[in-house]
Amino acid sequence: MPQKRKTPGYKTQHCFNVLENTGTLSRLRAPCHHVAMSIKTVFNQLRLGDLLDAHGRGGETYLTRAVKMGLFDVAEDFINLGADPNRRNAAGELPLFIAFEKRDRVMLITLLQRGADVFEKKDGLTLREHALKAGLPDIAAYAAGAEEQRLSLASAMGCRPGM
Repeated sequence: MPQKRKTPGYKTQHCFNVLENTGTLSRLRAPCHHVAMSIKTVFNQLRLGDLLDAHGRGGETYLTRAVKMGLFDVAEDFINLGADPNRRNAAGELPLFIAFEKRDRVMLITLLQRGADVFEKKDGLTLREHALKAGLPDIAAYAAGAEEQRLSLASAMGCRPGM
């Protein structure tokens, strides 16, 4: 049963309960509906993308700050407005690895579903390798599935992704 996850002073976001104690992602599901992009959304992405990815106070992008603060709704809105989920902050941190270090499974999956590069490396290891090293098999399995999906998509398109 979905539970509401609320960011203070922000809209309510529905998400499925993730069993943190067991570390399982089995109850997390992708949204069952997808809204077609409107002209306004496309315009906002073109207009705001570069601004959202700029390094601001403390060297953070809007997205990296939202991920660090655990503001799921805000991070998702920044991505909708054109923020790049693969843009590093001034310290060289990626949103994907920030979410991993916080063990924020909902944020991790959202970033992967919204275009974060599963093959990016931190300290020479991919997300899957970090998850295996940290003893988090659920995250490792999800990352492995994302890797496989990206490879099969690239293969179907007749190109070879750089790794």
